[in-house]
Amino acid sequence: MDKVEPTGSARNQTILYVEDRARWRTTVARHLSEAGYCVLLFSKMSEAQEYYAEHESEITLALCDGSVNKTGDGRKWAAALHKAGKKSVVLSSEGAEGVPFVSKGYWSKELLPTLEQVIGG
Repeated sequence: MDKVEPTGSARNQTILYVEDRARWRTTVARHLSEAGYCVLLFSKMSEAQEYYAEHESEITLALCDGSVNKTGDGRKWAAALHKAGKKSVVLSSEGAEGVPFVSKGYWSKELLPTLEQVIGG
């Protein structure tokens, strides 16, 4: 796990982000950090799930690549969190049932408003 501290005005909110591709992890983490979020980065779903289970109270929202390690587990985990009343968003070309998602093709414009809506609502 890598931790990226906020560089913008701190929101006191932590986002757990699971993405297997380093370029996406770095780019999205920088974007979120500049918006004031603390970001916990994971490249493997199993590690993210284990960390979440142990530190759930410290995590504001889980942001999942829909096809982490080409399995689709990101969508499944986000859907399970959503059904349990936890806050989650899928960053993918397709979403999961009932879970807000942001298309990777439009993430730079849609990600922050979607996160703010999910966190606030």
